[in-house]
Amino acid sequence: MPAFDLPALWQFALAYAATAQKPLLKTLLVLEVPSLVDVNERFRIALEAASAQIPILVLLAHQKVVSHAAYSPDGTKIVTASGDKTARVWAADGSGEPLVLRGHEDGVWSAAFSPDGTKIVTASGDQTARVWGRLSWEALSKFLREKTTACLTPEERMKFLGETASEAWAEYSRCEQGYDRTPVASLRPE
Repeated sequence: MPAFDLPALWQFALAYAATAQKPLLKTLLVLEVPSLVDVNERFRIALEAASAQIPILVLLAHQKVVSHAAYSPDGTKIVTASGDKTARVWAADGSGEPLVLRGHEDGVWSAAFSPDGTKIVTASGDQTARVWGRLSWEALSKFLREKTTACLTPEERMKFLGETASEAWAEYSRCEQGYDRTPVASLRPE
C-alpha cells in the first residue's frame, strides 16, 4: 500500500463528502488528486458525472435567493420568484433581459403560470398573492399618462409607433396641448 500524506487525504475525504450531490465537482476533484483514488474509483465517478443532469442554463439577475422557478405551459418562458421582492419572467433559452414583476413588499416565495400561460400568480411574505396579466395598449397608455406628462417627439413616434410624419406631428401636438403646452415647432418633421 502506498504511503499517503494524511492531512491531504483528510482534506480530500472532506472535499469528496462535500461533493456527494455534485458529481461534476466530484469528478473534477478526483481527477485533480489521482494519487489518492484508485483507477476503478475514478472511472466509476467519471461515469456517475457523465450520467448526471448538469444545468444547461443559468439565469442570473436576482439580488437574493431564488425560492421557486416554473416553466410556462408552452415551454417558452420561465418565471422565478426571489427574496429580493421580485419575480422575473425569462425566455426559456436565456436570451434577452427578463421582465421584472415588482410590487411585493417582502420576498416572493412562489410564482406560477396560469394554464393558458397568459397570467402569472405570485405569493409573497407580505401576505399577498398577486395575479399579473398582459397589459392592453389602452391600459398601458392610461397608466403612463397617470405617471408622466412626457410626450413622445414626432421622431420617436415615427420610430417606435410607425406613424407617418404628419400623423406623428398631429399626435405629438395633441399630447403637448393636452398638458397646456405649445408644441416645439423645431421638432416638426419635414
